[in-house]
Amino acid sequence: MKKAKFLVAACTLPLLLASCGVDKGIVIWTPFGSSYSTAVADLIEAVKEETGYTITHESQGSYPKILTNIKNSIANNSYPHIALGYPDHFADYVKNKIMLDLKPLIEKYDAAHNTELLKDYYPEYMQENYEIQAGKIYGIPFNKSTEVMVYNVELFEFIKTKDASITHVPATWEDFHTDGVKMLKVFHDENVWGKKIVCKHNANGSASDFQVVDAAPSGYDVIADYADFQEASFNLLTFDSKDNLFITLLHQFGSEYTVYTDEEKATRAQRGHIEFWTPEHKAATITALRNIYDLYDAGDYASKVFYPTTSLFNSNEFKLGQVLFNVCSSGGLSNNIPNLKFKVGIAPVPYTDADHKYVISQGTNLGLFDKDLDEENLMKCVDIMVKLSTGEMQGNWAATTGYYPSSKSATNSQAYQALLNNEQSNKTKVLYQDSAKLNQEEYMGEGKNWIKYTDAAFVGSATIRDKIKTVIQSLCEKGSQIKAGTMTFEQACQSVMDSIKGDLSDYWRE
Repeated sequence: MKKAKFLVAACTLPLLLASCGVDKGIVIWTPFGSSYSTAVADLIEAVKEETGYTITHESQGSYPKILTNIKNSIANNSYPHIALGYPDHFADYVKNKIMLDLKPLIEKYDAAHNTELLKDYYPEYMQENYEIQAGKIYGIPFNKSTEVMVYNVELFEFIKTKDASITHVPATWEDFHTDGVKMLKVFHDENVWGKKIVCKHNANGSASDFQVVDAAPSGYDVIADYADFQEASFNLLTFDSKDNLFITLLHQFGSEYTVYTDEEKATRAQRGHIEFWTPEHKAATITALRNIYDLYDAGDYASKVFYPTTSLFNSNEFKLGQVLFNVCSSGGLSNNIPNLKFKVGIAPVPYTDADHKYVISQGTNLGLFDKDLDEENLMKCVDIMVKLSTGEMQGNWAATTGYYPSSKSATNSQAYQALLNNEQSNKTKVLYQDSAKLNQEEYMGEGKNWIKYTDAAFVGSATIRDKIKTVIQSLCEKGSQIKAGTMTFEQACQSVMDSIKGDLSDYWRE
């Protein structure tokens, strides 16, 4: 996409900004912590150098903090010109009448630059920005990610040497139901607990001569460490995000999460409701929960095919081979670089069938706030937002951080094409490359039928998400009652829902 620069004479810029009551130029707030602070600061600095604009970048340190700080700044009008946020954040800002509709500004930008900006952004990432209020646009995509399933390649190869019927990395939930118990049986029969699994790596990196030992012989690499580790602690499959797991299961089994009614559409930024326990979707929700519960309850071993761990992330266990498959954010892959010498494979998340291949679309968008700027300074803000989210700058950001490009021009940039196509030697970059290829070839590949879903965003969305993350854990905790026959599975589901609906009464439909 060809974009002309806005040129403002150095002598007039301070006057323009001063006339609007701005003393820092264009102020941008971002939510990133230490992991991405340098990358986003470098990106904004590149925009400053290219445009000559006065831009002040202020990091708020986290996603919750940026939401809180903007809401607290409304009374004294001290919020920024541009900020990153999730759609439910933006819904809150729209309700408080501090956000600007980008639609007329994008039209002006297109007219000035002979572009069609909205065609550059991936529609999967733009959809949530259209839905906050009908006919308006309250954001453009910036840092985008989804979920992927990482796995220990050598440990999976070890399993295949012990059970020839296991031939491929599980792709569907049925694969996990079919092969999951078989995999647990391998670990149980080989008596790996309290020991280490080792192998030799050939010159080309392939593994051979797997052994279960107390200590690694010379020339062997440890691929899983179960010293001081009990069988009951082993989980074949884990998920970093319990809320994403619940919501994805709903979509994959034909239910819904949150929606707007016709009456709610007029005030979308303010209200929506929970749909998964309504008469129309309750049965599908129970089926989805039964699917994951049956993996928790599968087999006669102390270990589990699936267990909803209480830890926030499972990367520490994964890096030691104490988890075989972990579903995590593609934006957090660097946390999964192993302590041991095994290759990390990357696969799509488990799905139900070819017609229900849902995976979440995550990440924030750039929003513009009402600060009484004149048209020239408004258009400078838009120019900054465009440069951050398209072309070479966005492509370099994505290649540096492991996020996916938000626009086609960024995907086609030299920086991102280099990530996709050049051999990578750095371990983190190898994971970013594998993830990038998975996104391009699978999640966004023609004919693959993957749907990157988003859900209705409104004031209260974050509250709902926080409460539903406990659903699967609570259900599994009722396993002894279900097995004893003192509670049916449906009754257990109802009990779990009853425990959360009191806190969600404003949004609950039943």
